[in-house]
Amino acid sequence: MTGQEAPRKLTPMMEQYLEVKRGYEDYILLYRIGDFYECFFKDAEEVSRALSLTLTSRGDNVPLCGIPHHAFGAYVPRLIRQGFKVAVCDQMETPEEAKARGGAKAMIRREITRIITAGTLTEDELLGSPNSNWLMAMVPGAGYRSRSSGIGIALADISTGEFEVKLAADIEEAASIAEIRRPAEIIAPEGALPAEFMRAFKPELVMRPASFFDEEIAAKRIEEAYGTLPGFSTAERQAIGAVLGYIDLTHIGEKPRLAAPSLSAHAGRLLIDSFCMRSLDVFENQAEHGGISLFSILDKTRSAAGKRLLSRELASPLTDVAEISKRQDMVEFFALNSETRVRVQGLLSKIADVERVVARARIKKASPRDLRALGITLSHLPELSGLLSAQGFIITPEPALADKLLAAIAPEAPANTNAEDFIKDGYSAVLDDFRDTSRGAKKLIADLQQKYIARTDVLSLKIKYNALFGYFVEVPSGRADKLIEDKSFRHKQTLSGAVRFATAELSELEAQILSAGAKIREMELRIFAELQAEVADKAEALFASARELAAVDFYSSLAEVAAAKRWVRPTVDESLAFEVALGRHPVVEESMRGLQAGSFVPNDALFENRAGGAKIWLLTGPNMAGKSTFLRQNALLVLLAQIGSFVPAASAHIGVVDKLFSRVGASDNLARGRSTFMVEMSEAAAILREATGRSFVILDELGRGTSTFDGVAIAWAALEDLATRIGCRGLFATHYHEIAAACARLPNVTPYSMAVKEYKGEVAFMHKVEPGSASHSYGIHVARLAGMRDSVVERAKEILAGLEESRARIGVASGEEEKDLFSYKKPDAKTAPKESALEAKLAAINPDALSPKEALEALYELKKIT
Repeated sequence: MTGQEAPRKLTPMMEQYLEVKRGYEDYILLYRIGDFYECFFKDAEEVSRALSLTLTSRGDNVPLCGIPHHAFGAYVPRLIRQGFKVAVCDQMETPEEAKARGGAKAMIRREITRIITAGTLTEDELLGSPNSNWLMAMVPGAGYRSRSSGIGIALADISTGEFEVKLAADIEEAASIAEIRRPAEIIAPEGALPAEFMRAFKPELVMRPASFFDEEIAAKRIEEAYGTLPGFSTAERQAIGAVLGYIDLTHIGEKPRLAAPSLSAHAGRLLIDSFCMRSLDVFENQAEHGGISLFSILDKTRSAAGKRLLSRELASPLTDVAEISKRQDMVEFFALNSETRVRVQGLLSKIADVERVVARARIKKASPRDLRALGITLSHLPELSGLLSAQGFIITPEPALADKLLAAIAPEAPANTNAEDFIKDGYSAVLDDFRDTSRGAKKLIADLQQKYIARTDVLSLKIKYNALFGYFVEVPSGRADKLIEDKSFRHKQTLSGAVRFATAELSELEAQILSAGAKIREMELRIFAELQAEVADKAEALFASARELAAVDFYSSLAEVAAAKRWVRPTVDESLAFEVALGRHPVVEESMRGLQAGSFVPNDALFENRAGGAKIWLLTGPNMAGKSTFLRQNALLVLLAQIGSFVPAASAHIGVVDKLFSRVGASDNLARGRSTFMVEMSEAAAILREATGRSFVILDELGRGTSTFDGVAIAWAALEDLATRIGCRGLFATHYHEIAAACARLPNVTPYSMAVKEYKGEVAFMHKVEPGSASHSYGIHVARLAGMRDSVVERAKEILAGLEESRARIGVASGEEEKDLFSYKKPDAKTAPKESALEAKLAAINPDALSPKEALEALYELKKIT
C-alpha cells in the first residue's frame, strides 16, 4: 500500500492520508497540512532523496518529508524531471469551517485537486521551457507487426492546445516519430508493444489497460469533445480517445481544450526519420562541431511561440511548392527590409507566450503575472499590425482588453493569487474602500502600540501577529509584571523569554482587519476570475493572432540568418533538378567561424538529368577529404529549402523532395542485439524499401562492416537499385573503387571524387569535389596524420605494395583463389633475388661525375645489356 508497514494505531489524519493514497499508489502524494505539503512512508523517502531534503519522522515512527506550499513551483518541477508523477491533495476548508461543520474533532476535508505528470503540464513554472511539451498516445492496429495495419499516433501539447494525428506504417516509424518529437509521456496499451520499443522509451512510457483504449469509449470521448470527427482510422480514433481520457484523469475540474485534430497535420510534409535528423545535426549538438546544430544557427527567434514553430518546421518541412514560395517571399521581405525587421523583432521580444497564457486562462490557471504580460503584449499589437498588415498578416488588436488588464493588474504582478494586492489601487472603488479600512486599522495598531508603551513604560513592547493567535502584545519575561498589574492586559501565553497578552481594544481592531482582509481577498479573486473569463472568451481570436506572431518571428529569424550570412533564395519547383553552385555546410561553416577567411571550401552539386531521369553521384576518395561533409551539406540544403529558408550557396535549384534519407556514420545497438553492420543493413533496407523517384538519398560507405567482396557486392547492388528501379537523386560515397565500373553501365550514375594533391610522397586534401573516380584511398596517409607510429606506417606501405603487386598479377575477377592478404613479408637478405647485371651497372654509375660524352657512352653500354 505505501511501501512500508503502517503503524498499528493510526491518527484520524493518517487514516485520511492512507485512504487518499490508496487511489494514487503510483504517484507521489503531496498532502497539504497548514503551510506545508507533507509526504509519508515510501513517498517521504523518495522525495527526500530526489530533492535532497531532510527525512524526519512523526512520533509514531512514520517517515516524514515536506515542502513549503509557497515553494511548490520550485520543488515539483524537479520531481517531474526525475520521472515522478505527483498527486496534489489540498485542504478544501479552513480549520474554523471544519469545527463549525463537525465540532472540535472534525477532520479538515481534503481532496485531490491536481495530478501532475510530465506530459500534462500547463504552468510555466512546471514546464520550465518554451519548447513544445508533447503527450503522445500510440495504439497499434491489428496485425501491425506484419505491416498489414498501422499504428495510430496522437500528439497533443496541452499547454498550447495543439493536437496532431498520424497513422504510422509500423513500429519503426512510430519510434522515429517519438525520437523526433521527444514526447514527455507516451501512453500505450499494456502488452501491445515490442520489448525493443519498451526498452528504448521506458522513462516516457505510461502503460494503461487495454480497456482504456476501447473503441466505443474512444468514440464517446471524441463525441463529447468535438461532436462528429470523420475520416480517421480505428487506431487513430483510439489514440485520440486515449489522449482525451488521460486529460480527464489528470486534470480535476476545468479540462484543457485541444484544437480538433486534423488529418492534414502531416499532409504535404517532407518525411525524415530520426536517424537522418541525428546524422545531419538538425537538433542535436555534436561535440565535433563545437556544440552547434542547424536549429541553433537558425534560432534567432524572439518569442517562445516562434521558437516552437521553428522546431516543428525543421522536424517536418513542406513539400507544397506554392506554400514554400509564399514563405520565401516573407523571408525575402524581412531580409531586404532590415529596418522593419529590427522594429518587428524588438516588439516580438516584449510579447508573452500568448498560446500558453490563454490556454491557462481557459482552465482558470492563469496567474496575475500571466495576465499582466498578456496586457503588455496586446498593447503592442496595434503597432505590429500596422507594420505587417501590408504583407498579409492578420493580427487583431484588442485595445479594450489590453487597457483593462494593464489597469487591473499591478506592475509587480505575483506568480500566483496567494499573494495580496495584485489588483491595482483605483481599479475598483469597492476594493479600495476595503483596503482603506484595513490600512487604517493597521495604522491604529501602530498607534495603539505607542499608547501601550507610554502606559507601561516598557519600551520593548511589541504588537505582533501570527496565524494561530492572531494579534497579541508581547514583552520580555522580565518586564511582564508591568502588564500583569494593569488589569486591561489579559495573559495569553508564556514563552521561554517572552510573555504574550491580549486586550479588548486589540481584539476589536483585529476583527476589523481580518474582516477587511477577507473581503479584500474575496474581491481580488472575484476581479481576477472576471479577467480570466474575459480572456477565455476571446481565446480563438487571441490564438489566431498568436499564430500570426509566431509565423512573423519564424520568418524574421530566417531572414536575419540569410542577411547576416549572405544566403540565397533557392528555386524550388516540381522538377527533379538538383543544381547547387558553391554550396556550403551550414553547421561546419559555423563551427569554423573565426578561423582564417575562406577556410570552408564550397562545392557544386550540379546534377544534370541524362537519360531523362534524376542522377546519382558516386563519390570516391579518402577519409578526411570531406566526403561526409559534402553528403550532409546537400541533404541540409534540401531541408532548408523546404522550410522556406534561404540556403548557403551561390545559387540553388532544387526540385521538391518527398522523403529525405541519410545513412552516414557508424552506429550500433548492442542492447537490442544489433551490431553496427546489422544497423547499417536495416537502415539501408528501409531506404531501398521506402524511397521514391522524388526522394533524396545520401549513403556513405555502405557495406564496410563485412568482408571486402561481400561489401562490394552489397554496395554495388544497392547503387543499381537506387539508380534503376527507384531512380532517385542522391550521393553514394564509397571506398570500393571497383564500384566505379558501375558508372559505365548505369546512365544515371556519374563518378566524382575528392581532390587530393600529391607532392614528394605527401598528400594534401583539397576538400574539393571533381569529376572522375579516385585511384587511391590514401588510408596510410590518413593513419600518419592521425599520429600512427612511423614504424607501423612504413610497414603498412610495404604490405600495401605487396598486395597491389599480387592484385595486379592475379586480377580481381580472374577466378583464382583469393590469397592470404597478410602473407606478404618484407624480403630479407636470404630470400631477396640477386642483383641483375643491368642493376649492377646502373648502381655503378654516378651521373654527376659524367661529361655529356661519357653519359652517352654509358647509355649505349646499358642498351647492350638489355
